Amino acid sequence: MKTFIRFIGITAFLMLLSSQASSHDFWLKPAKFRVEQASNIPVQFRIGHKDSAEPWGLRWDRVVSIRQYHSTGVTDMSSTLVPSGNLTQGIATANIEEDGTIIIGFESYHSVSVLGPEKFNGYLETEGLDHIIEFRNQNGSFEDAGTEIYSRKAKAMIQSGSNITDNALKPIGQTLEIVPLDHPYDLGSSNEIRVQVLYKGKALANSKIKLVSLTDETFADQFMRTNNQGIATFKINDTGEWRFNTVWSMPLNGNNRADFETYFSSLTIGY
Repeated sequence: MKTFIRFIGITAFLMLLSSQASSHDFWLKPAKFRVEQASNIPVQFRIGHKDSAEPWGLRWDRVVSIRQYHSTGVTDMSSTLVPSGNLTQGIATANIEEDGTIIIGFESYHSVSVLGPEKFNGYLETEGLDHIIEFRNQNGSFEDAGTEIYSRKAKAMIQSGSNITDNALKPIGQTLEIVPLDHPYDLGSSNEIRVQVLYKGKALANSKIKLVSLTDETFADQFMRTNNQGIATFKINDTGEWRFNTVWSMPLNGNNRADFETYFSSLTIGY
């Protein structure tokens, strides 16, 4: 009986990990992306997909850092965190005191995900992680379950007033990061925006980026691959809310917890 109970417990645990991994899209959602004066802006943590998003379970032990980056410096936001509870969803608060572009940057601690071979290979294909598929084929593990150590990196950009500041175009040092090369709040009539994906500070070629409208259900998701400079170009409307997502993974050697280390990165903007 103890063995059976233990088996059921392990199975339930693996199912929980699998369900968490299948809802991997993660982003920051400020209450407003544009403000005209000093404001306190609540920031939600969202997970899932645009048609099935839900609050992320915010806990202190999940948070590496949450900071506010502006043209004159960096402000720690951890003191504003309100963890998720039975009656509340987790939030942080951006205290905006000056005109300019504000970046909210978040990083989570690692978690472990275990998926069966079919689900794991399907996930790799969906996210465009062709190099991991090739790796599994080459080392004979394509039919094995996939185990990852993963973490989440997210940014949201808030524009305060009319002062367009170039800090929006600079990386904040996340392991996997989406950096605009055109200012999201100063695109001009073309409405084209170039973004660059950086992995450990270097341009990442051939990463798959997804652009999703969080407010327009008729918008067809856009998918692009970065070029040799890690750059992809998208066309957006200057209305609504938008989310960029990318994922990158690398094999781990001699790690007894997982076969791969994976990073999920997002950038949200709004008008």
